Amino acid sequence: MDVLLSERKFIVFLNSLKCLDSVGLNDIHNKFITYQQIVHKYNLKFNMISHNDIDKIWTRHFQDSLIPLLLFPEQFRINSFSEKSFLNKINLKDSLNHINYSETIDTKSKINVIDLGTGAGLPGIPLSILLNHHKFNLVESNKKKHFFLENVLVPILKLKNVEAICNRVENLKENRNYKDSFEIVLTRGMAKFPAALKLSLPFLKIGGFAFFWLGSEISVADIRDIIEKSEKSLGGIFFKEQEYYLPNDSKSRKIVIVKKINMTHDSLKR
Repeated sequence: MDVLLSERKFIVFLNSLKCLDSVGLNDIHNKFITYQQIVHKYNLKFNMISHNDIDKIWTRHFQDSLIPLLLFPEQFRINSFSEKSFLNKINLKDSLNHINYSETIDTKSKINVIDLGTGAGLPGIPLSILLNHHKFNLVESNKKKHFFLENVLVPILKLKNVEAICNRVENLKENRNYKDSFEIVLTRGMAKFPAALKLSLPFLKIGGFAFFWLGSEISVADIRDIIEKSEKSLGGIFFKEQEYYLPNDSKSRKIVIVKKINMTHDSLKR
């Protein structure tokens, strides 16, 4: 799939969300264009994503990062529009130039999100562009990648709701300023599921949600079993799971949500 077609498919996907913020869709699209250009320019220097993925960044990375807004909007406190189809409003041929999107959502309910092992800012940056009323904390231990986030990507995109943090997740989860502090934890490619679960749950408040991007290598039955066995030590329960496919990709993917319902013994000792 060529880059232009991939970009157009991404615009159609944005419209399918029906949950964009008060920032116009044209402004959002321009930010993603800039994001794509920055990654393309600096990827060789900072080694952020696979070279084979550069031309697929619109769907394999941007769209994949935003899938939770389509599948699970309520966890992000999004008020979806009802009984309206915005796909008919946009002429695909013109969608890359002039798009007006005046609809808004309720921005009063701010949540604190942490993205663990964010790399090139995925999935945190794409989500922060759309949900600019939420606070996004991007954790990356690699100093070169953190430098890219803090000094290149975030300033150029003018993302005032994003903070880049240079630290290891293992260290940060024991920090009083971060432990039990977030409504949402994002984990996309940081580690395999058992390890990712153990690293993610300590960051959540009671009632918070951890999102895990997983492939077909682990079954839902195994996922449920891992979560159930760790409930006493981590305080989380299986909440939701959804399989999905990206455009022109036959590979099955899934997002699993774990909800934190109890404080762990270590948290109670603080």
